[in-house]
Amino acid sequence: MPNNITQQQLDAAIETYGLQDLVKILPPANYKDHTKKTVESSIEALRNDFILTPYLKAIPTKKGARTDKGKLSKRMVVEALYGLNRYHTDQIEALEEEWVEAAIKYAQDNGCPITRRTTFRLKREAEEAQKAEERQKAKEAKKEAIAAKMTKVVIADESLPYAGAIIDLTQSNLPADLSSINLPLAENALVFIAVYPKDEQRAYSFIDTLGLTYIDGVVWDRDVQVPTGAWTKNQHTNVLIAIKGNPKEPDNDFQLASVYLEHKTPELLSLPDYYFSMMEEMNPGEQYLEVFSCRQFSDKWHIFEINF
Repeated sequence: MPNNITQQQLDAAIETYGLQDLVKILPPANYKDHTKKTVESSIEALRNDFILTPYLKAIPTKKGARTDKGKLSKRMVVEALYGLNRYHTDQIEALEEEWVEAAIKYAQDNGCPITRRTTFRLKREAEEAQKAEERQKAKEAKKEAIAAKMTKVVIADESLPYAGAIIDLTQSNLPADLSSINLPLAENALVFIAVYPKDEQRAYSFIDTLGLTYIDGVVWDRDVQVPTGAWTKNQHTNVLIAIKGNPKEPDNDFQLASVYLEHKTPELLSLPDYYFSMMEEMNPGEQYLEVFSCRQFSDKWHIFEINF
Protein backbone atom coordinates (compact mmCIF):
# COMPACT_ATOMS: atom_id res chain seq x y z
CA MET A 1 0.00 0.00 0.00
CA PRO A 2 1.37 3.47 -0.86
CA ASN A 3 2.84 5.13 2.21
CA ASN A 4 0.53 8.15 2.12
CA ILE A 5 -2.70 6.06 2.21
CA THR A 6 -4.02 4.71 5.48
CA GLN A 7 -6.01 1.49 5.86
CA GLN A 8 -8.92 3.55 7.13
CA GLN A 9 -8.93 5.65 3.96
CA LEU A 10 -8.73 2.52 1.82
CA ASP A 11 -11.62 0.83 3.65
CA ALA A 12 -13.73 3.96 3.23
CA ALA A 13 -12.91 4.08 -0.49
CA ILE A 14 -13.85 0.39 -0.93
CA GLU A 15 -17.26 1.15 0.54
CA THR A 16 -17.64 4.38 -1.42
CA TYR A 17 -16.88 2.68 -4.73
CA GLY A 18 -18.83 -0.51 -3.98
CA LEU A 19 -15.81 -2.80 -4.14
CA GLN A 20 -16.77 -5.10 -1.26
CA ASP A 21 -17.72 -7.96 -3.61
CA LEU A 22 -14.56 -7.53 -5.63
CA VAL A 23 -12.17 -7.90 -2.70
CA LYS A 24 -14.07 -11.05 -1.69
CA ILE A 25 -14.09 -12.57 -5.19
CA LEU A 26 -10.52 -11.53 -5.92
CA PRO A 27 -8.64 -10.83 -2.67
CA PRO A 28 -5.73 -8.47 -3.38
CA ALA A 29 -3.33 -10.92 -1.76
CA ASN A 30 -4.33 -13.59 -4.30
CA TYR A 31 -4.00 -11.37 -7.38
CA LYS A 32 -1.23 -12.49 -9.70
CA ASP A 33 0.32 -10.23 -12.26
CA HIS A 34 1.73 -11.17 -15.65
CA THR A 35 5.30 -11.83 -14.52
CA LYS A 36 4.49 -15.54 -14.26
CA LYS A 37 5.65 -17.22 -17.45
CA THR A 38 3.95 -20.60 -17.39
CA VAL A 39 0.86 -21.26 -19.48
CA GLU A 40 -1.30 -22.01 -16.42
CA SER A 41 -0.21 -18.95 -14.44
CA SER A 42 -0.63 -16.64 -17.43
CA ILE A 43 -4.17 -17.93 -17.99
CA GLU A 44 -4.97 -17.44 -14.30
CA ALA A 45 -3.58 -13.90 -14.40
CA LEU A 46 -5.66 -13.02 -17.47
CA ARG A 47 -8.81 -14.43 -15.89
CA ASN A 48 -8.13 -12.39 -12.75
CA ASP A 49 -7.76 -9.29 -14.92
CA PHE A 50 -11.10 -9.97 -16.54
CA ILE A 51 -12.71 -10.23 -13.08
CA LEU A 52 -11.33 -6.74 -12.41
CA THR A 53 -12.52 -5.26 -15.73
CA PRO A 54 -16.18 -4.39 -14.92
CA TYR A 55 -15.30 -3.08 -11.45
CA LEU A 56 -12.57 -0.81 -12.79
CA LYS A 57 -14.90 0.55 -15.46
CA ALA A 58 -17.58 1.27 -12.82
CA ILE A 59 -15.37 3.29 -10.48
CA PRO A 60 -16.06 6.98 -11.14
CA THR A 61 -13.23 9.43 -11.54
CA LYS A 62 -13.25 11.96 -8.72
CA LYS A 63 -11.78 15.33 -9.54
CA GLY A 64 -9.64 16.97 -6.91
CA ALA A 65 -9.16 13.76 -4.94
CA ARG A 66 -6.28 14.13 -2.48
CA THR A 67 -5.15 11.93 0.37
CA ASP A 68 -4.69 14.92 2.64
CA LYS A 69 -8.38 15.68 2.16
CA GLY A 70 -9.33 12.10 2.94
CA LYS A 71 -10.38 11.38 -0.63
CA LEU A 72 -8.87 8.66 -2.79
CA SER A 73 -9.03 8.74 -6.56
CA LYS A 74 -9.78 5.72 -8.69
CA ARG A 75 -6.10 5.34 -9.55
CA MET A 76 -5.07 5.53 -5.90
CA VAL A 77 -7.51 2.81 -4.87
CA VAL A 78 -6.56 0.45 -7.71
CA GLU A 79 -2.87 0.90 -7.05
CA ALA A 80 -3.32 0.43 -3.28
CA LEU A 81 -5.35 -2.78 -3.73
CA TYR A 82 -3.72 -4.51 -6.69
CA GLY A 83 -0.54 -2.58 -7.40
CA LEU A 84 -1.73 -1.53 -10.87
CA ASN A 85 -0.50 1.71 -12.40
CA ARG A 86 -2.40 3.77 -14.97
CA TYR A 87 -0.98 1.86 -17.97
CA HIS A 88 -1.99 -1.55 -16.62
CA THR A 89 -5.40 -0.30 -15.48
CA ASP A 90 -6.14 1.05 -18.96
CA GLN A 91 -5.16 -2.30 -20.47
CA ILE A 92 -7.47 -4.21 -18.12
CA GLU A 93 -10.42 -1.89 -18.80
CA ALA A 94 -9.97 -2.53 -22.53
CA LEU A 95 -10.31 -6.31 -22.20
CA GLU A 96 -13.19 -7.98 -24.05
CA GLU A 97 -14.55 -11.40 -23.13
CA GLU A 98 -14.40 -12.73 -26.70
CA TRP A 99 -10.69 -12.01 -27.02
CA VAL A 100 -9.84 -13.10 -23.48
CA GLU A 101 -11.32 -16.51 -24.31
CA ALA A 102 -9.50 -16.51 -27.66
CA ALA A 103 -6.21 -15.77 -25.91
CA ILE A 104 -6.77 -18.57 -23.40
CA LYS A 105 -7.49 -21.03 -26.22
CA TYR A 106 -4.39 -19.77 -28.02
CA ALA A 107 -2.28 -20.47 -24.91
CA GLN A 108 -3.72 -23.94 -24.51
CA ASP A 109 -3.42 -24.85 -28.20
CA ASN A 110 0.11 -23.53 -28.59
CA GLY A 111 1.51 -24.24 -25.14
CA CYS A 112 2.78 -20.72 -24.63
CA PRO A 113 2.10 -18.08 -21.95
CA ILE A 114 -0.14 -15.12 -22.79
CA THR A 115 -0.55 -11.55 -21.57
CA ARG A 116 -3.18 -8.84 -21.87
CA ARG A 117 -1.47 -7.73 -25.06
CA THR A 118 -2.15 -11.14 -26.60
CA THR A 119 -5.89 -10.37 -26.56
CA PHE A 120 -5.30 -7.10 -28.41
CA ARG A 121 -3.00 -8.78 -30.95
CA LEU A 122 -5.51 -11.53 -31.71
CA LYS A 123 -8.28 -8.97 -32.14
CA ARG A 124 -6.12 -6.83 -34.42
CA GLU A 125 -5.12 -9.82 -36.54
CA ALA A 126 -8.76 -10.91 -36.87
CA GLU A 127 -9.83 -7.40 -37.89
CA GLU A 128 -7.02 -7.16 -40.43
CA ALA A 129 -7.98 -10.56 -41.86
CA GLN A 130 -11.61 -9.43 -42.11
CA LYS A 131 -10.60 -6.23 -43.91
CA ALA A 132 -8.39 -8.20 -46.29
CA GLU A 133 -11.29 -10.53 -47.05
CA GLU A 134 -13.60 -7.57 -47.68
CA ARG A 135 -11.02 -5.98 -49.99
CA GLN A 136 -10.69 -9.25 -51.90
CA LYS A 137 -14.47 -9.55 -52.25
CA ALA A 138 -14.69 -5.95 -53.49
CA LYS A 139 -11.90 -6.63 -55.97
CA GLU A 140 -13.63 -9.77 -57.28
CA ALA A 141 -16.97 -7.94 -57.49
CA LYS A 142 -15.38 -5.18 -59.55
CA LYS A 143 -13.80 -7.73 -61.88
CA GLU A 144 -17.18 -9.41 -62.30
CA ALA A 145 -18.85 -6.05 -63.00
CA ILE A 146 -16.27 -5.24 -65.67
CA ALA A 147 -16.63 -8.71 -67.17
CA ALA A 148 -20.42 -8.29 -67.24
CA LYS A 149 -20.09 -4.99 -69.08
CA MET A 150 -17.75 -6.56 -71.59
CA THR A 151 -20.27 -9.31 -72.39
CA LYS A 152 -22.93 -6.72 -73.26
CA VAL A 153 -20.88 -4.34 -75.37
CA VAL A 154 -22.46 -2.36 -78.15
CA ILE A 155 -20.23 -1.84 -81.16
CA ALA A 156 -20.12 1.70 -82.51
CA ASP A 157 -21.90 2.43 -85.77
CA GLU A 158 -19.24 4.25 -87.80
CA SER A 159 -21.89 5.93 -89.92
CA LEU A 160 -23.15 7.91 -86.90
CA PRO A 161 -21.49 10.95 -85.29
CA TYR A 162 -20.52 10.73 -81.62
CA ALA A 163 -20.32 13.80 -79.37
CA GLY A 164 -17.55 12.48 -77.15
CA ALA A 165 -14.88 9.83 -76.81
CA ILE A 166 -12.54 8.42 -74.20
CA ILE A 167 -9.35 6.97 -75.64
CA ASP A 168 -7.30 4.88 -73.25
CA LEU A 169 -3.75 4.67 -74.60
CA THR A 170 -2.56 2.93 -71.42
CA GLN A 171 -4.10 -0.36 -72.50
CA SER A 172 -1.74 -3.02 -73.79
CA ASN A 173 -1.44 -4.37 -77.34
CA LEU A 174 -1.93 -0.99 -79.03
CA PRO A 175 -0.81 -0.73 -82.64
CA ALA A 176 2.54 0.92 -83.25
CA ASP A 177 0.95 3.25 -85.80
CA LEU A 178 -2.18 5.11 -84.72
CA SER A 179 -2.33 7.33 -87.78
CA SER A 180 -4.74 5.03 -89.64
CA ILE A 181 -7.45 5.32 -86.95
CA ASN A 182 -10.32 7.62 -87.85
CA LEU A 183 -13.06 8.16 -85.28
CA PRO A 184 -16.66 9.04 -86.28
CA LEU A 185 -16.85 12.20 -84.17
CA ALA A 186 -19.54 14.86 -84.40
CA GLU A 187 -18.73 18.30 -85.78
CA ASN A 188 -18.36 19.52 -82.21
CA ALA A 189 -16.94 16.85 -79.91
CA LEU A 190 -15.05 16.43 -76.66
CA VAL A 191 -12.28 13.83 -76.23
CA PHE A 192 -10.37 12.56 -73.17
CA ILE A 193 -7.13 10.69 -73.82
CA ALA A 194 -5.63 8.64 -70.98
CA VAL A 195 -1.88 8.26 -71.35
CA TYR A 196 1.19 7.47 -69.27
CA PRO A 197 3.50 10.50 -69.04
CA LYS A 198 6.25 8.80 -71.07
CA ASP A 199 3.82 8.37 -74.00
CA GLU A 200 2.53 11.95 -74.11
CA GLN A 201 4.34 12.82 -77.32
CA ARG A 202 2.60 9.92 -79.05
CA ALA A 203 -0.74 11.14 -77.68
CA TYR A 204 -0.15 14.66 -79.03
CA SER A 205 0.62 13.22 -82.46
CA PHE A 206 -2.59 11.19 -82.29
CA ILE A 207 -4.53 14.36 -81.42
CA ASP A 208 -3.13 15.98 -84.57
CA THR A 209 -3.99 12.88 -86.65
CA LEU A 210 -7.61 13.04 -85.48
CA GLY A 211 -7.81 16.75 -86.35
CA LEU A 212 -8.37 17.73 -82.72
CA THR A 213 -7.14 20.66 -80.70
CA TYR A 214 -5.44 20.08 -77.34
CA ILE A 215 -6.94 22.44 -74.74
CA ASP A 216 -5.97 21.18 -71.26
CA GLY A 217 -4.91 18.23 -69.12
CA VAL A 218 -5.65 16.70 -65.74
CA VAL A 219 -4.18 13.90 -63.62
CA TRP A 220 -5.61 10.65 -62.31
CA ASP A 221 -3.66 9.53 -59.23
CA ARG A 222 -3.95 5.73 -59.33
CA ASP A 223 -2.20 5.30 -55.97
CA VAL A 224 -0.37 2.29 -57.41
CA GLN A 225 2.95 2.20 -59.23
CA VAL A 226 3.40 0.52 -62.59
CA PRO A 227 6.63 0.15 -64.56
CA THR A 228 6.36 2.76 -67.32
CA GLY A 229 9.98 3.82 -67.76
CA ALA A 230 13.47 3.96 -66.28
CA TRP A 231 13.35 7.49 -64.91
CA THR A 232 10.32 7.59 -62.62
CA LYS A 233 8.25 5.53 -60.22
CA ASN A 234 5.00 6.36 -61.94
CA GLN A 235 1.68 6.17 -60.07
CA HIS A 236 -0.42 8.56 -62.13
CA THR A 237 -2.06 8.70 -65.53
CA ASN A 238 -2.44 11.91 -67.49
CA VAL A 239 -5.82 12.64 -69.05
CA LEU A 240 -5.46 15.00 -72.00
CA ILE A 241 -8.49 17.06 -73.04
CA ALA A 242 -8.99 17.78 -76.71
CA ILE A 243 -11.85 19.11 -78.80
CA LYS A 244 -13.15 18.97 -82.32
CA GLY A 245 -14.89 22.12 -83.49
CA ASN A 246 -16.44 24.18 -80.69
CA PRO A 247 -18.36 22.04 -78.19
CA LYS A 248 -20.22 23.91 -75.47
CA GLU A 249 -18.03 24.62 -72.47
CA PRO A 250 -19.17 22.97 -69.20
CA ASP A 251 -20.73 24.80 -66.27
CA ASN A 252 -18.46 25.41 -63.30
CA ASP A 253 -20.11 22.53 -61.43
CA PHE A 254 -18.96 20.06 -64.09
CA GLN A 255 -15.34 21.02 -64.57
CA LEU A 256 -12.84 18.20 -64.17
CA ALA A 257 -10.77 18.00 -61.00
CA SER A 258 -7.15 18.88 -61.68
CA VAL A 259 -6.05 15.82 -59.68
CA TYR A 260 -8.48 12.96 -59.09
CA LEU A 261 -7.48 10.22 -56.64
CA GLU A 262 -8.94 6.75 -56.97
CA HIS A 263 -7.00 3.73 -55.79
CA LYS A 264 -6.54 0.88 -58.24
CA THR A 265 -4.77 -2.45 -58.18
CA PRO A 266 -2.30 -3.52 -60.89
CA GLU A 267 -4.97 -5.93 -62.18
CA LEU A 268 -7.63 -3.20 -62.50
CA LEU A 269 -6.07 -0.14 -64.08
CA SER A 270 -9.07 0.83 -66.19
CA LEU A 271 -9.89 4.52 -66.24
CA PRO A 272 -12.24 5.40 -63.31
CA ASP A 273 -15.98 5.81 -63.82
CA TYR A 274 -15.49 9.45 -62.76
CA TYR A 275 -14.23 10.46 -66.22
CA PHE A 276 -17.06 8.69 -68.03
CA SER A 277 -19.63 10.33 -65.75
CA MET A 278 -18.07 13.74 -66.28
CA MET A 279 -18.12 13.27 -70.04
CA GLU A 280 -21.87 12.59 -69.80
CA GLU A 281 -22.37 15.66 -67.58
CA MET A 282 -20.52 17.85 -70.07
CA ASN A 283 -22.48 16.46 -73.05
CA PRO A 284 -25.86 15.36 -71.62
CA GLY A 285 -28.14 13.18 -73.71
CA GLU A 286 -25.47 12.27 -76.27
CA GLN A 287 -23.74 9.08 -77.44
CA TYR A 288 -20.08 8.39 -76.81
CA LEU A 289 -17.17 6.23 -77.97
CA GLU A 290 -14.86 4.04 -75.90
CA VAL A 291 -11.56 3.40 -77.64
CA PHE A 292 -9.11 0.78 -76.31
CA SER A 293 -11.04 0.72 -73.00
CA CYS A 294 -11.97 -2.98 -73.14
CA ARG A 295 -15.29 -2.35 -71.35
CA GLN A 296 -18.55 -0.40 -71.68
CA PHE A 297 -19.50 2.17 -69.07
CA SER A 298 -23.24 2.38 -69.90
CA ASP A 299 -25.66 1.99 -72.79
CA LYS A 300 -24.77 5.51 -73.92
CA TRP A 301 -21.28 4.28 -74.70
CA HIS A 302 -20.22 2.31 -77.77
CA ILE A 303 -17.07 0.30 -78.27
CA PHE A 304 -15.06 1.43 -81.29
CA GLU A 305 -13.61 -1.69 -82.85
CA ILE A 306 -10.06 -1.47 -84.11
CA ASN A 307 -8.63 -4.44 -85.96
CA PHE A 308 -4.84 -4.65 -85.98
